[in-house]
Amino acid sequence: MSDLPLVGGKPALASINGEPLFLEEFDRVLQGLHGDMADNTQKRAIPHPSELLERLINAKLVLQEAHNIGLDELPEIKAAEKSFAEQTLRGMLYGFQVRNIRTADPKEVEKRYREAVKEVKVSSLLFAGEAEAKRLAEEVKAGGKFELLAAKRIAAGEAKGSAKGEYLKFSSLTPDVAKVVARMKNGEVSPPIRIGNQYSLLKLEGVRYPKDNAARKQAENAALQAKKTAALEAYAKGLRKKYARIDRKVLDQVDYEAEGASFDKFRADQRVVATVKGEKPLTVAALTAAIEKKFFHGAERAAERKKINRRKEQVLEDILDRQVALKEAKIQKLERTEFFRVKAEENRNGLLFGAFVQKVIASDVKVTEEELKSYYMEHAADYAYPEMARIDSLAFTDRTHAENAIGKLRSGADLQWLRANADGQADPAKVKNLLDLKGQMLELSGLPAGVKEAVLGAQPGEYRLYTDPAAAHYVLVLRERVPSRPIPLESVKSGIEKKVYNEKTQRVLRDWEGKLRKASEVKIFATGKKLDRIVNPGAR
Repeated sequence: MSDLPLVGGKPALASINGEPLFLEEFDRVLQGLHGDMADNTQKRAIPHPSELLERLINAKLVLQEAHNIGLDELPEIKAAEKSFAEQTLRGMLYGFQVRNIRTADPKEVEKRYREAVKEVKVSSLLFAGEAEAKRLAEEVKAGGKFELLAAKRIAAGEAKGSAKGEYLKFSSLTPDVAKVVARMKNGEVSPPIRIGNQYSLLKLEGVRYPKDNAARKQAENAALQAKKTAALEAYAKGLRKKYARIDRKVLDQVDYEAEGASFDKFRADQRVVATVKGEKPLTVAALTAAIEKKFFHGAERAAERKKINRRKEQVLEDILDRQVALKEAKIQKLERTEFFRVKAEENRNGLLFGAFVQKVIASDVKVTEEELKSYYMEHAADYAYPEMARIDSLAFTDRTHAENAIGKLRSGADLQWLRANADGQADPAKVKNLLDLKGQMLELSGLPAGVKEAVLGAQPGEYRLYTDPAAAHYVLVLRERVPSRPIPLESVKSGIEKKVYNEKTQRVLRDWEGKLRKASEVKIFATGKKLDRIVNPGAR
């Protein structure tokens, strides 16, 4: 922007202790807020540009203070930065490999689609024992008609089921049944299939593939993802071949399941099991540490159950895949790209800001019992059980019939008798959105406004008229009313404590920002209408 000072060739909106706050930083945050608005069903107000600029300036002050007190040198911060950088670089490298894969193989899509929508028409019988099922199967094989024989078995109580076939989703069949049905031809009767302690006999009568647009879309997405995954697996394999070497002799000698095998020995084993060009060799000890992380209940127990040796090769490949991907990313100098620089900077700022809040601010924030009680009392409406009511209803097509029904009820008529005999009742098949409360206990706040107004002040046993011009005229019978009442403090205490804690933390943070602002040199190059004009894309 011509009316903003340039720092390193880039326009700056402000200077904080000599450090520029660039327009591009402001733009990224603003675009992120708009993106959150698009994705979030709970709409939040976008701050005014001047307010957002103030927030960014204050954040920059906090980050500078975090740096001054050495939070960026904390081991956990450095470890988190390293982990993020590695994940981002691998993601960039892999994303570049599949960037042009935009369509799935049509044959693979069709295969997945047919698997998803496939339906089979089967008639099935369930027998208590295998002998009875075999007997029917042999009779059919000898020329008997399955439908007639099945009907006789069902009539005699010798089997359960139906001789009449019905279509079922193939995916809904149990694995054992699906395996048998998949090999059957139309008209064929299966051998006895064990299902628990019983045996089933099936006849396949047909196969169909209904049209399902949603299932086809899912098949397209799954096939596309499978195509990308296959491409990445091939790429990773190629990188391993290019950069890595596995010592098969050493790997084969590492037997975690051998009798008397000592994990303490493996944890200290410095033999090299694999190498990546130019990188630190991978030892048996490092492989063992990675394997132990895979087993929640401990590697020793997994070894006892013969589950660990078959995983060692995959764990080794995973380690090598990470190493060779990072090596290739470095060779391609991906860490020098603007995309990586921005992502790494945003992550670093987030880590530092969070560390400052936790170590400098939050550690001194305490919530007292009096503060909890005060918040609870001030927000009593938020911590109360809703008012409930049990209401019955009858719907009529006109007001006269509804009023007549109320008169009869007040004279002692039974509601159920009226439901069965009263004239002029609305037909649910003809009237859309007909209300039927059915005497259920419901929250009053969730009922239509007209219903709430109609029963306002009513006591149990009273009858009220409610007219919905778009639907019907209703007779409402208030059966029971449960007034709103406070939720005990102990039941909501933990939630209130979090809210009070967060509010106090925010206040302390604002105080810190104010102190830092007073002690700093802050220059703002665009405010008010000028900032609005800069932020407005149409004005640029």
